[in-house]
Amino acid sequence: VVIDHGAVVMQTFEDSYAVDDFSHPYPDPPQPLFDYMSLELWVMRDANWSPDFPTSARDAVKLYHISRRDPVDGVIGINQKAVRELMAGFEPLKVEAWPEPLTSANVNQVLREAWNPGESGVTREWMLGRKRIIGNAVRAMMDKLSGGGVRWMPLARGMVNALNQRQVMIYSAGPEAAELARLKWDGGVLAPEQADYLMVVDANLGYNKANALIGQSIEYRVTLSPDGRGRSTASMDYVHRGTQLNVACTLDISYRDVTYDRLINRCYWDYVRLLVPPGSRLQTAAAHPAPARYFFSGRPSDGSAQRLPDEAGQTVWGQMFVLEYGQSLRAQFEYELPVVVKSDGQRREYDLVLQKQAGTAALPVRVVVTLPAGARVLSARPQPAAQNGTTLQFDLALDADQYIRVDFMPGRLR
Repeated sequence: VVIDHGAVVMQTFEDSYAVDDFSHPYPDPPQPLFDYMSLELWVMRDANWSPDFPTSARDAVKLYHISRRDPVDGVIGINQKAVRELMAGFEPLKVEAWPEPLTSANVNQVLREAWNPGESGVTREWMLGRKRIIGNAVRAMMDKLSGGGVRWMPLARGMVNALNQRQVMIYSAGPEAAELARLKWDGGVLAPEQADYLMVVDANLGYNKANALIGQSIEYRVTLSPDGRGRSTASMDYVHRGTQLNVACTLDISYRDVTYDRLINRCYWDYVRLLVPPGSRLQTAAAHPAPARYFFSGRPSDGSAQRLPDEAGQTVWGQMFVLEYGQSLRAQFEYELPVVVKSDGQRREYDLVLQKQAGTAALPVRVVVTLPAGARVLSARPQPAAQNGTTLQFDLALDADQYIRVDFMPGRLR
C-alpha cells in the first residue's frame, strides 16, 4: 500500500508465495522451524516467528527485500478476527466475484469458503489466487471509505478493539514508532521493571489450521517470599475439540483433495513458549515426547523444555508437543523468580503483567498469588474472585493485556 499525504495512491495484493525467488540465497530458519517442520530456508511467509511484532516486522522486511526492492516504511499485521471487528463499519459489503455481501456475521465463513479449490481442483492458478478475496474485500472497503456509506462509530470501535486485542499491529520505521509503542499498538513484548511478567506464545507447526478446534486456558500460581523473590508454576491446559472419527496424526503438506475444513480437522503440533522476567530460573517442566512418525525428519522429540534467546530482555523457554485429535494435555513450568516485589518503606507492591499473544481469542486465566506468611493485604486490583488469608485468586479473560497489583504490609519478624 502506497500512501501520499493521507491518500492511498496504490494497492497491490499478492500471495506471500509470490515473493519467493530462490535464485537468491535465503537465511536459515529459526531452529524450532528446522527441527520440527524440516524447513531449510527462512522465507517471508514464515517471518512472524518472534512474539515481538517489531522484530517480526523487521524480519519480514529483510526477507521481502531478498527479491523486492520497494522501500518499506512500515508493516501492518492483521488477521481474520480483525476483519470481523472492522466489518461492522462496512456491512453489507459487496465484493467483486463473490455472490453475497460480506457482514461481520459471515465474513470468517466466506473467507474459508473462498479459499477452497473449485471444480478444477488444486491448480497453480488456485494456489496463487486462493486468498484473492482478501484483496477484493480491501479494495471494496477503500472504495466505501472514499465514496461514503461507512458507519464510522462501529468502524472506530472495531479498530480500537482490534488494536487493543492485538488483532491488528502496526510497526513503523519512522518517528511514529515511539507513540505506537506507548499505546501498545506496535505488538511489542513488554518489559516492566521489577515486576512479575508472563506471556504464553503458541505456534502451530503442523502445516494445518487445527487452532480452530483448540480450547486453551492458563493457570498461574506464585508464592512470594519475604525477600521479594518468588516461586511460580505456569500451567497451560489444551483440549482438542475435534469430533471426527479415526483421525491419524500424520503431517501432510500436499493439497490433494484439500478443503479448509480438512485442514482444521488435524492433530495439533504446538511449540509453546513462555516469556518470564529476566533472571528467572527453570526448575522443572513436564516433558511431552512425540514419536518419530510425527515429524518429517524421522526423529522423535523428547518434548523437553529448551532455553531460547531472550525476547526484548525477557527470559524465554520453549517446548514442543503434539496434541492428538480429540485429546487433552497440560504443559507446566515451575520456576524461580528474581526480586519482583517493590518496597516503599513498610509497604510492599506486587505487580503482574499478563501479556496477550497477538491473534488469539480471549483465554480464561486464573492467577493465584500467595503473599509471605503474616502479610496484611492493603489493596488489590482488580478485585480478587476469592481470598483466603494471604492467598488471593483472580479469574480473568485474556482478551487484552491484564494487570494485577497487590499492595501489602509484611508480617512482623519474631
